[in-house]
Amino acid sequence: MIKQKKEATLFAKTAYILSKALQNIEENLILRAKQGDDRAYKELYDKYCNSFFAICLRYNSSREEAEDMLQESMIKIFRELHSYDKDRGTFYTWGARIVINTNLASLRKSNIKFDAIESENLANTLKDQYNVLADLEVKDVIAALQEMPSGYRTVFNLYYFEGYNHQEIAEQLGVSESTSKTQLMKSKVYLKKTLEDFELAN
Repeated sequence: MIKQKKEATLFAKTAYILSKALQNIEENLILRAKQGDDRAYKELYDKYCNSFFAICLRYNSSREEAEDMLQESMIKIFRELHSYDKDRGTFYTWGARIVINTNLASLRKSNIKFDAIESENLANTLKDQYNVLADLEVKDVIAALQEMPSGYRTVFNLYYFEGYNHQEIAEQLGVSESTSKTQLMKSKVYLKKTLEDFELAN
């Protein structure tokens, strides 16, 4: 028992040391980029482009659109790099927020299409309260999201992936909370149907 506790302590210390070392490496990389080091820019791009691209894929209807949004987002990230403060969060969290806001700004310009709110209480109509993200492959979810109407997709992303509540979504998109709730409910039905179609196709 004592031996197991010592091993656990050793592993915990080792993990902490490695974590701090990686953190120091990233902080140095960001500092170099802030100073205009082109190689540091490339290293940061290579390190985070796949993660940020995954966000863009969720908000857009095609890979081409997502690629355009990734490039626009990365330009903004590097342009605003001087404002990044490690004491206020990780670089990924800071960068992801810029990526999300860049995608939302683009969607607003393209006039996101929201379905009209139905007269009856939609919650009584859509009784299938399944967990839409349970046991799904990431690639299938992204493919299904890209099939969605833009209103469904945007609200679904903000609610499930970004953790916004309906009041926050309404403020971000300039709609009512009831519209946000309607889009979310319909998006879940749409997602389930699309994923079922994918399964039948395979």
